[in-house]
Amino acid sequence: CVHGVERWRSDCGCNSGGKQGWKQHWRAPLRELMDWVRDQMRETYIPRMTEMGLDPWEIRNAYIDIILDRGNTSINQFFEKHFDRELTPEEKVNFFRMMEVQRNCLLMYTSCAWFFDEISGIETNQVLQYALRAIRYHRRLTKVDLYPYFVQRLKEIPSNKHPNGSVSFQKHVIPSQLDLRRMAMHVGLAVVFSDSPTDFELYNIRAKAEIFKKYRAGTQRMVVGRTQLQSMITHVERTYYFATVYAGQHNFIGQVSKSMRMEDFSLFQEQVEASFETGNLSKVIALIHEYFGKDHYSIWKLLRDEKQKILQEITRRSLVHGESAFHELYNDNYQLMNSMQQSGLRIPYTFIAASRFVLNSDLREIMEAHPINLFKLRDLLADLKKWKIEIQDLSEFLLAAGERIYYEIRLIVAGGGSEEDIWNLIELIDILTVLNGDLDLWKSQNVYFSKYKKLSAGRETEVWKKEFLKLGEKLGMAV
Repeated sequence: CVHGVERWRSDCGCNSGGKQGWKQHWRAPLRELMDWVRDQMRETYIPRMTEMGLDPWEIRNAYIDIILDRGNTSINQFFEKHFDRELTPEEKVNFFRMMEVQRNCLLMYTSCAWFFDEISGIETNQVLQYALRAIRYHRRLTKVDLYPYFVQRLKEIPSNKHPNGSVSFQKHVIPSQLDLRRMAMHVGLAVVFSDSPTDFELYNIRAKAEIFKKYRAGTQRMVVGRTQLQSMITHVERTYYFATVYAGQHNFIGQVSKSMRMEDFSLFQEQVEASFETGNLSKVIALIHEYFGKDHYSIWKLLRDEKQKILQEITRRSLVHGESAFHELYNDNYQLMNSMQQSGLRIPYTFIAASRFVLNSDLREIMEAHPINLFKLRDLLADLKKWKIEIQDLSEFLLAAGERIYYEIRLIVAGGGSEEDIWNLIELIDILTVLNGDLDLWKSQNVYFSKYKKLSAGRETEVWKKEFLKLGEKLGMAV
């Protein structure tokens, strides 16, 4: 704005104009709070870097090499370049923590946090996440907890939507924290639906299944095990024991422990196995509380994206029987629906509902199949028209159809497509163009045009080139 940098540190009077009467009195105290966090971090960072014989700011700037490539080769080269001795694993972890403190101190000054109108906006919540992460790393390094004072300062900052600046922080920033314990909880839940869990990476965590035992009793399941987790940021490693009971639907009960001994885990496993196999679920839960503690976790403590994945898997399993029933209802009554329609009779809503589900489900299944069954696709679209059923989420379907055309034309252009493949793609476009909407073809057109420019010099047969030109017309190209 016309006030220059004041937009980012004071209530200069400028805003986005979205809310009449809103003030930006929060900008200056938020900036001051971030400055306080930065200064607290410096008091720890500069002496520690100096003790290691490093220039604090040169090594911070050089850390960009690791941020850009966190692979082992890059890390080893970095330490060989900047250190004259081999660091111990603990020293490396603490070095990474100090670097991440500084990285998050830089990130917490991201300018959009001050640009807009309200301290509870997503931009400000994001920089508060950076500040919180720096405080957490600092606490692990120094055992000094700056968090209570930080929150107290937030409570003193005004908000246009909430009583003060800490409300949105507590609601949105705190739940977003991700640590190794929370990741261990995720492992304990995720392996419930895995027959043979393997090593996997999630966000910046690498997980390795060391012990895994799964039990089934009807719809109920139980998994117990041990997992080793490593942060790909600080390279700290922790081992967690876990136990999870799945009682059907979205009902999970479980717990993790970092301090449990192997002999205690073996005893727990023996007792909980006997209780589960006899159907004594209350005893199973009591044993989890006895060995792991009573503060158990559930699916609601997962991060949102991972929670959604597991809920989708649960939903998919629950819908299998429902889908079968809908297909049976539709197929068994197809001729009856035909007769009723021809006689001008009203088709029962239950039949129409089953038809809507079956046809939309089959339509998406066909579009994802390799190769696409064009005959079945044409019949499905005819049935949709016949029963006056609309495609569910048509815009989403058209987008997916455009992506499928893009996939097919890339195969053809890459040299793996025959004349028959071109014919099939032309027919697919013909079938889809009858829909009440526009296909998104710009990516397909770009791929086509890059091949078209080289067509005369290509080794393809004249028949292939002729069909390729027809394809261009279907894509709306002036060829």
